Amino acid sequence: MQRTNALNGHQVNFPDFEGTPPLPLEVDDEYITAESILTQPKSRQSFMSGFIAISRVFQILSQAIMRQRTLQMNHKAGPDRNTLLDWIGETTEELRDVMEKLPPLLRHDYGGANDGEIHSIYATQQANIHITALCLELYLVSSLVEGTMLIDSLNSKLL
Repeated sequence: MQRTNALNGHQVNFPDFEGTPPLPLEVDDEYITAESILTQPKSRQSFMSGFIAISRVFQILSQAIMRQRTLQMNHKAGPDRNTLLDWIGETTEELRDVMEKLPPLLRHDYGGANDGEIHSIYATQQANIHITALCLELYLVSSLVEGTMLIDSLNSKLL
């Protein structure tokens, strides 16, 4: 962590390599008491489920960005074509796994009843999750294109 930047008023970030905190339980506030945490009823999706889902997408995005920054600092130490393709494939699978496990209210194809304010909250979470996931997918595609071009360029210089 860059503590010295905090003295200048800059935001202090905790990179993933310093560890990530556990995600919260999928339990809304009204089910948490001073004595215990009650079980969230199955009939009511927790508002925390959207926060947890987007946190998982951001963890994947953070790993991708950290990898990109590392390669930008020393592109000669970058991966070969197969390693790049494997990483993009694994990262895409990880993202798809998160998206497939979304609760029904947060899925892009949810067509349930509009319950006013409650529906609006889930719709906002849904939009944030899917837009962030789409940005990550576009990032992965651009990484593939840029990485392939860089590998081809380095290979041509070596030959």
